[in-house]
Parts: sequence; C-alpha cells; structure tokens
Amino acid sequence: MAFLLIIPIIVVPYFTNNPNFLKAFAFIAIFFVALFIHWRRSKTLEVFPLFLLMAVFSGLFFLPSLKYAYSESLYYGLFQICFFLFLSVDFNAIMSERNLYRSIIVSGLIVSTIGYLNYYGISPLGFVLYGRLTHLSMVSTIGNVNFVMDFLASTLFLQMLSLFKTKGFWRILGYFSLYFSIQVLFLGQTRSVLLGLFSATVFIGLIFLNPQRRKTALSYKKQIFAIALIVIVALIFSLLPMNGYYSSFAYAINRTQDALTGTDTTGSLSGRVYMWNIAFEMFKKEPLLGHGFGSFKLLATDYGLSLSNQEGPYYGFFIKPFEAHNDYLQWLAEYGIIGFSMWIMFIGYVLFHGLSGFKKKSFLEYTAYAGIIVILIHAFFEFPFYMVTSMTVFALFSKIITSRAKKMVFPKVSTLVLFAFLLFSLLIQSRFVIADSYYSVSQKKRKDSVELIQEYNRISEAIREEEIQAIANLNKLQIPISEEFKAEQKEAHLNFLNSRRSLLMSNYFKTKLEEYFLLYNAINFNPGDFLAVNRLGAAITELSEIFPPAFSTLFTITGFTSNYLTLIVRKAPKLLPWIPEGISELPVFEQEKIKTKFKAFLARTDVLNTPMDPYGFYHIAASAREYCDSLNRTGLMTPQLASVLVQWIDYGYTKALEMKKYDEEYLADFWNRLSLEKVMWQQKEGLLTDEMLLEEIKDKIQYAPYVLKKNLSFPMNWYDFSRQYFDDPITSENAPLTAVFEEWFSIYYEEYTKRVKDLETIKERLKDPVAFISLDYWQKEYKLLMEIEVFLEDFSKKTRPNE
Repeated sequence: MAFLLIIPIIVVPYFTNNPNFLKAFAFIAIFFVALFIHWRRSKTLEVFPLFLLMAVFSGLFFLPSLKYAYSESLYYGLFQICFFLFLSVDFNAIMSERNLYRSIIVSGLIVSTIGYLNYYGISPLGFVLYGRLTHLSMVSTIGNVNFVMDFLASTLFLQMLSLFKTKGFWRILGYFSLYFSIQVLFLGQTRSVLLGLFSATVFIGLIFLNPQRRKTALSYKKQIFAIALIVIVALIFSLLPMNGYYSSFAYAINRTQDALTGTDTTGSLSGRVYMWNIAFEMFKKEPLLGHGFGSFKLLATDYGLSLSNQEGPYYGFFIKPFEAHNDYLQWLAEYGIIGFSMWIMFIGYVLFHGLSGFKKKSFLEYTAYAGIIVILIHAFFEFPFYMVTSMTVFALFSKIITSRAKKMVFPKVSTLVLFAFLLFSLLIQSRFVIADSYYSVSQKKRKDSVELIQEYNRISEAIREEEIQAIANLNKLQIPISEEFKAEQKEAHLNFLNSRRSLLMSNYFKTKLEEYFLLYNAINFNPGDFLAVNRLGAAITELSEIFPPAFSTLFTITGFTSNYLTLIVRKAPKLLPWIPEGISELPVFEQEKIKTKFKAFLARTDVLNTPMDPYGFYHIAASAREYCDSLNRTGLMTPQLASVLVQWIDYGYTKALEMKKYDEEYLADFWNRLSLEKVMWQQKEGLLTDEMLLEEIKDKIQYAPYVLKKNLSFPMNWYDFSRQYFDDPITSENAPLTAVFEEWFSIYYEEYTKRVKDLETIKERLKDPVAFISLDYWQKEYKLLMEIEVFLEDFSKKTRPNE
C-alpha cells in the first residue's frame, strides 16, 4: 500500500490536462491490485465496519445530483465511495514500512525538484507556468502550487522520519528530498498550508516533552543536525531577493499581513469569502441532502448571481469557482447537513483514535497525525478533499492511525462483490481519463493551428516586400537584365510564396479538423467537460470559414438536453431553432455554410449542461446572431424561426450581462462594449424601448464606482451612442434618458478630474514606448488617454456651459 504515495508523481504530460482524473484512476487501480494480493494471501476479508458503512451511505448523495444529469457527478461520487472502501479494508498484512519510507523519499524528491525548477521558469513536463520567480509557477506534477505545498507539508514529518529509518543510498536520497521539499515550502507561500504546518510542528514538539521519546530522538544526533542544517539553508535562501525587489519569505509575510488587516479587499481572501457565501446559498436551498456530487462546480455561478446582482461588496463581481475553497462549507452545499455530519463523524473518529493511547503510539503514527492536521487546516481555505493527491495521503495516514480499531470478518463472496464494484469504477474513471487525454491533445492541435495561421498571415503581408526585395537584388547585379527576366523572377517569387501559403492553409485545415474530432470524442466520453464543449463550438466556427462543400455532414450535433438544470435553474428557451426547408434551393456551398453555422450554434448550447460562465452565454447569443444573419442574407428566414432565434439571442445576452457586470482588468472594456452590442441589436430588431435603455443606464450608474476602482477605461462607444440624446434636437427632449446619461458620465468626469496625477503618470509612460512590454499595450494606454481627454473637453461643454 506504500505505492499509494507514488500517485502524486503520476502524470502523462502530453495526454494530461487535469491530472486529477489520471490520479483517481491510479488510486482505484492500486487499491484493486492490493485487494487482489491481500485476497490471494488470506482468502478472507477483514473490514472496519464504520468505514464500510460510510462507503455504502455515500451512495445516497447520487440521488440529488441525478436531476442535473451532470456526468462528472460519477467521477466525484465513485471516487469518494472508493476512498471509504479503501479505508474499510484491513491491509496490515501487506503494509511495509520500508516501502513506505522509500516511496515518500522518491515522490517527495520528484514533486519538490520539479516544483523548484518551475520556480525558475523551467518546466520539464511541458506544462504552462505562471511566470518565473513566482510561487504560482510551482505546479510540479500536481498542477497547482497550493496542492504541491499540501502534499509536501503533510508528508514532511514522514520524510524526516524516513531519515531515521533508512540507510546508505536511501538516506542520502532522503536528505535531497527533504531539502528541496522545505525549499519549495518556503518559496510556495501558501498561507493556509504554512499555518497547518506550524500547527503540526507544535504537535510534534509536544511529543518530545516526554523524556523517553526525547532521549530516543537524541540518539540520532547526525540526522538531527542534518535536518537543522537543511532548514537553516532553505530559510536563508528564501530570504534572498530573488527577483531583485523582495524575497519570497518577505512576500509571504506581506500577503499574510494584508489578509489579517483587511487590506486584501480584492484579492484571494475576498474571493474566498465570495465562494463561501455561494456554498452557504446552496446549502440554504437544499439543507438536508444538498445538491449531490460535483454540484458546487456545476452550480456555483448560478447561485453566485444572488450575491453579484445586489448592491454590496460583490455587486457585479464574477469569478468561476470549481470549489468553495472551504471543504467543510462545500460538504454542506453538496451533501447537506446529513452528509456534512457523516464527514465530521469520520474525521472525529480518526482524530480520536490518534489521541487514544497517545503515549504508546509509534513515531509513524505521530507523523501521520501531524500530516492529517496539515490537511484539515488547509481544508478551511482550499479544497484538499477534492484533490486526489491530498485525499490519498489522508486515506493512507487515517489507515495508519486507525489500524488498531476493531474489525470484523466478511465472507469470501464479499470480496468478489468489491472486485466487481472496483472494476466498474475503473471503467467509469477511465472514461474521464480518455476524455481528458482527447482534450489535452486537441489543445496541442489548437496551438499548432494558431502558429500555422500566424505564419500564413506573415507570408501574406510579406509578399509585396519579398517582391520588391527580389527586384532590388537583381538590380544590384552588374550585368544587364531584361525586363522580361525581371518579370519572370517576380512571378517565380509570387508563385513560391503562394505555394507556401497554400501548403500552410492545407495544414491549418487538417490541424483544425483533427482538433474538432479530438474535442468531439472528448465530449462523447465526458459530456460535462465545459472546456471541451466550449472549444468544440469555437472549432466549428473557425472551420466554417475554410470548409469545403459537404463538410457539415461531419457535425452530428444535437444541441442542449432539456432538464431541471437548463429549464428550471438556467431558464433556457425550450425550443431550438431549425434549418428551413428552402435551403435545398441554394448552391451547395451556401447550404453547407448555413448548416455549419447552425451546428456551431447547437454546439454552443451544449454548454448549458456544464459549469457555466458569462462567456458561454455570450457565445450562444453570438452564434445565434450569425445563424440569423445568414438566414436573413439568403432570404430563408421565416417569422416562426425568427421568433425562436430572437429568444435565444436575447437569452444569451441577458444571462451573460446578468452574470458579469464589468471588466476587472485594467484597460479591458469587453463587457461595456457587449452591453452596447445588445442594445444596438435590440435597436436594429425594433425591440429597444426607452424604458429598457433607461433601466440599462441606471444599472450602469449603480456599478460605475465599482468599475472605476479597478479599471480606468472609458466606455467611449457608449458615449458616442449617448450623443444622440445630447445633441439630437428630437431625442434631446427625452429628459429622463438625457438625465441618466448625464448622471452616468458625470461619475466618470468627477473621477477623472480627481485622478489627474494618475493620468499624468500615463502621459509620462507614453513618452517612452520602448519601455513598454508590448506595442499593443502602449497603444491601449495611448487610446485610453486620448478618449479621456476628448470626453473631458466635450462633456464639460455639454453640462457646464457657464464655466
């Protein structure tokens, strides 16, 4: 069973997007093999009744999740059941301490050294890193710095213990593993993990208050000295200003101070409070059994609307959380008070056994208890019980602590039932692994296609320059050249460049087609993968611009499935649009173009059955508009079909803007432009009324102060639109609209006049475009400054003529 500690390093980079799926499969596979070995040896099955009861009881929480028809509920549910089943089986006969120590040395060394390399921008596994010399870059084999930290911190004392229990090569390897683990813990800066590690250290310190245990430990002076030296060296290294400004240790202290003093009003702490509130909102809706397995990931953005659509600290705020960043609250949301009580009872049982007969415990049991303390404290701020690596460590340590609990013998046939269940779980989990692999490879194809189209565009732009340069090179020769020869050379150059372009476009088409089929297969194996569903719609849209005739036959898309989630929670229109009968009269190429746009829309609606975000709703509206425009252009639109499409377009825009009010990023203005896009569409379709526009602007007035705290960008497109109400002699008589527009822009006017120094700072930056990260960023700042100056001058004339 020591091989469970190898799970943290299991990853297949090219075929992995979410390491959790593969690690869950590995956990169940190792459990299956261990059970088989145990059964071959003993022919009987000894179990811990309480854990077996919890495994059976966990199946209850499939019931509330059934109404959502979310495929990943199976992933979460089966893994939790297997987690308790693993705890319920007594594997003492095949538990080897020697293998345990060797496994932790190997896994700790691999995880920590890769994380350490990540810190310097080196990614041996090819994963995308979040910068260089930053704690976020340390993804290692686990995919997230917080859980790299959780694994290393929870197993740290076991690593230390291994130095006392191994010799020779394994002890030397253990020293390297311990150093890199401690170094990564100092660099990683996960505050909740460090708090848990501090608490675990205090617990270990209490153990050595006993003179006998202290005497035993002091007999290993060399190892104690080596551990102390490793800690000191790692601490000194973390005090060095690695990025030229501050040390990682100082940065961790500053982040902690910000959290404790309330300075962190827009960062990780405020985001966590937002997610905690969402979990509590979900709990209030289904307090008894909760919403079922995986429901927080599925429903978080839907329940977040109650917080973001009322004035307060989260008005207009949006993030897409997959976990509540507090496992205890997430248990309340997903399992209700019944499931929450079950988990608390389980944890209490483990902790009780850890303290029972405390003086007689082994050092292995003490280190296991310390690791559990780390995970339980981390669970207040993150989600270790939803990460396979952390749950594996927790399961193994719980097994060590409760190994002396009372057991009961089950007949041989019960083992066969357990084998059958594990095989079924492996089959289901393999589907998520395969889906994840398909999606991961599709992302590589997407990257390749982007590079191909960039090269295509570069060649297209260079054709004229290449042509001119070719003639110039010929003119440099000191021999007479006929105009006919020059023309031939020019034509040869153009033919060469165009052949390169054709080849690139052919490869681009082939790569995009491969991406499409990979995504299509990913969704077949896991329909709830919102990443694959979103990318499938995008891939079809991109292919629609370059496809040959009869290409739409490759798309067997049916659209979203009507269920409780889509109709009751997300209130989607019940009726999908269709392809009009008259399409057969169009040329084949035009038919395929319309059919492809239709299926791109259907693919976009599939996201309604997955975890949702405002961009998903926006793409529904945009793809419906594209299909609508193609029907209008060809004269195929009917009143009935138009009515259905208008419902979907309005639904997409409305839900997107309901979910996300504004851009948090500096210089970003997508959501301001999107709200105007909706208004312009309503105006074009004759749907816009003064009352609708009035409500839209009143809403913007309410959240304008929230926007300006984070984003100085000016909504110039909206200002241009408003001028018809300021300047037009007819519409300017519309006093309510003119007044609300003036009130809205007055907020911007007052803010900009107060922040003159900020604008002057931008002016100074603009004087040196070379110092900018990119020319694009310089252009955006320049555009921002020009728009603000135009607005200030123009608005002051409209509202303050006497000044």
